[in-house]
Amino acid sequence: MSSPDVVVVTESSPAGTLVPIAWVEEALQLLQENGSVTIHPDQVGYRSAFIGAVLLQLPYAQASGSPPVISFQAGTAAEPDATSQSASDKAATDPFMGNLEKRFAGTRRGEQPALRRRLLGSMSEAECAICGEAYPARFLWAAHINPWSICTDTERRDLSHVGVLACVFGCDALFETGYISVNKNGKIVTSISESEHKAVAAKLADLEGRLVSAHTEASGIYFAWHHSNMFRG
Repeated sequence: MSSPDVVVVTESSPAGTLVPIAWVEEALQLLQENGSVTIHPDQVGYRSAFIGAVLLQLPYAQASGSPPVISFQAGTAAEPDATSQSASDKAATDPFMGNLEKRFAGTRRGEQPALRRRLLGSMSEAECAICGEAYPARFLWAAHINPWSICTDTERRDLSHVGVLACVFGCDALFETGYISVNKNGKIVTSISESEHKAVAAKLADLEGRLVSAHTEASGIYFAWHHSNMFRG
C-alpha cells in the first residue's frame, strides 16, 4: 500500500500539490542518520521548502546557509533521551548515548550522479546556467529544470536536456521557487513585487533579461513547463 499524501498549497500551486509523507520521513531519517540534511530537491525531493518547514518544527531544529541545512542546536539530542533527565539539564559536553548506527530504508535518484557527470564532465569549475558566473564544482547543483517528481521516466532519462547547473548563491533557490524562469526566447524573466526584500529584488534585477545558453529546442519543452507552472509572474 502506498504511503498517504498531504496537500501543499503555494503561490505557484494555488490548487495544491500532493506530497507523499514518505518524503518527510526520508528527510527525517537523513537528519537523524547524518546529524544534518540539506533542504534541496536533489536531497529531499520536490517541495523541499515544505519538507524543511516540517523538520523545523522539531525541538531544537535550526536552519542555516543557502540552500538551508537543517541540524540540531549544539548540546541537544536529535531524538528523545532514553533517560528521564530533560535535555535542558544535560551539559553540552555529555557523551551521546543513543545508537550510533541506524538502518535506513528509502530510495535515491539513480540517475542523479549520471546527470551531474553529464553536466560537469571532468571540469573542476563551470558556469551557472542562470547567472553565467563560473564557480568551483562544489558550488553548483545538477538541477532538474522540471521538478523530478513530475517528470516521466523518459524525461528523467533525458540527461542531455532535463538538467542545468545552478549555483548555490541564489540562482538555484530562485529558480526552484519560481522567482525566475526562462521564456520562449531563452531569456530570464523575473517576478518582483513592490514589497520584495531589497536584497532579493537586487538579485532578480541583475538576472532579468539574461540569455540562458542552456535553452535549446530540445530543453525548451522543460523550460516552457517551468514557466507555465512554477513561475510566480
